[in-house]
Amino acid sequence: MAGTASVAVAFVGIATAIALSPSFAFGANALSDLGNPGHPAGTPATALAFNGGLIVGGVLGTAFALAIPEIAGALFVALWVLVHARQSPPIDRRTNAHRTRDR
Repeated sequence: MAGTASVAVAFVGIATAIALSPSFAFGANALSDLGNPGHPAGTPATALAFNGGLIVGGVLGTAFALAIPEIAGALFVALWVLVHARQSPPIDRRTNAHRTRDR
C-alpha cells in the first residue's frame, strides 16, 4: 500500500503545484521550477505543494522499499510450506503413522 501511496502523493503534489502556478507551461518550464519560489512559475504555495509532495512520497516509497524483503521472505516461506506439505507421505489412519512405500 505504501508503494501505491507514494506515487499518488507525489503525483497529487505535482498536480496541485501546477494548478496553483500563475504561469507554468509545460513547453516553457521544467517541473522543478514549481519547487523554486524565486522562479516566475513558482510561488511559496507551489513550492510547498511540489516539494512537500515529493518529500512525503519519498518517505512512503522508502518505507515500501524497506518492507519488500520482509514481504518477499514471508511469501517465500508460505510457498515453500505449500510445496513441501504436499510431498509428505500420507498418514495411515489405522496406525496413526506415516505409510511407507514398501507397505
